[in-house]
Amino acid sequence: MYEEALEWDPRDPEKQVLDEQAPDGYIRVDFYPNLDAVDDLHDMLNFVTWDFPLDSDTGDLDLQMVREYFGTDQIIPICSTRFKPFYPANPDKLSALAVHTLTEHGGRLKVVDCPSPERVKWRERRLRLIIASRIFWTIMDNRISMFLFICGVLMFLLGLWGKLHSYAAVRIGIPDDRPRFWEVLNGGIFYRPGRVLGNGA
Repeated sequence: MYEEALEWDPRDPEKQVLDEQAPDGYIRVDFYPNLDAVDDLHDMLNFVTWDFPLDSDTGDLDLQMVREYFGTDQIIPICSTRFKPFYPANPDKLSALAVHTLTEHGGRLKVVDCPSPERVKWRERRLRLIIASRIFWTIMDNRISMFLFICGVLMFLLGLWGKLHSYAAVRIGIPDDRPRFWEVLNGGIFYRPGRVLGNGA
């Protein structure tokens, strides 16, 4: 039923592919972004499609249900033979006769998205937020990666300096009472506040 259509998860591998034909009492609806796409995407399976239940008593199709599922506030059915828009008298219902006429060839109902100006503005705002969010996280990822890279380089240079300092101390003969590099790095300065401040020996 309609609840099953709303609970459909496109990531579920068992629900990725529909049957060749819609079950009895259902109509297969192909959703297109605009009228031009109907002809361009015909037989290419690039449109969004789903099976919707028909009214068990009248055979009508609830267009409000279709709109909610596809996330839009207005859709226009398309004649399957002439690829022309069909405007039903009731924008929320498609009669059984209209369903039969519009799906005479192929057994599928084609609808195109026709959002209101308010819906278009809402989508534009949502798109801007998505783009801004992706740009922000891309910049943050780059900065974090750069920060970690710089930290790695600094640690390598400090380690190399420590090795060279130790090697030079042995070769040149630095006095033993002079703090070694690693002593300073690992807290030698903090354990000798008097020496650092000039108050101790």
